[in-house]
Amino acid sequence: MPWEAGLQRQLETVLCDLDDCLYRSPEMPELVRENIQRYMREKLGVPKDEVTSLCLSAYTNFGTTMAGLVATGYQIDVDDWHAHIHHTLPYEKYLKKDDALRNLLQRIKLPLYVFTNGDRKHAEICLRLMGITDCFKGVVCYESIMDAAEDKGYVDHGVPVVCKPSVTAIELALEQANNASAETTIFLDDSTRNIVAGHQKGLTTVLVHQSKAPVLQQASC
Repeated sequence: MPWEAGLQRQLETVLCDLDDCLYRSPEMPELVRENIQRYMREKLGVPKDEVTSLCLSAYTNFGTTMAGLVATGYQIDVDDWHAHIHHTLPYEKYLKKDDALRNLLQRIKLPLYVFTNGDRKHAEICLRLMGITDCFKGVVCYESIMDAAEDKGYVDHGVPVVCKPSVTAIELALEQANNASAETTIFLDDSTRNIVAGHQKGLTTVLVHQSKAPVLQQASC
């Protein structure tokens, strides 16, 4: 496969992002953005003329919009947030069974794990509709990262939400991927800052291009 060319390391584990990485649907991120901004107005009381700038600054500075909102003092019911932001999406309209992707994943003779900032239900719905659930040994997601972070005492008033691109989130993901070693793990993501964080941690990293081509097939190191 193209992303395997030129690798000098012996790889043992694959961490792969979900949204805009395993599938490409321009409509989905736009719907998520609309849901987030509606939630900020209707549930959090953010003035309409402040929503866009606050949304951007929260995402840019803290990894996800929710992480930024919580860090800056907004009280958010996480389950309610996920229910409104992701679980209302018309998944069946935009995600279909992908036999080509399934065949590609099955040719990778390494344990694969999804690594997403999204919640578990969102990840499970996406994988099921694409017909690739059984291609992965596990899903590293918002709930699993936060549970581990809280157990280790990483969550405090300064960092109330642990998520990509923090190195802490990457370390916890490696632990949840059967205690994988950074030196033998390859990490695929469409976010440059997530890839930079993974590289800093010592993972082999692959930045997935933003295009309409088959996703993993057009990734490049």
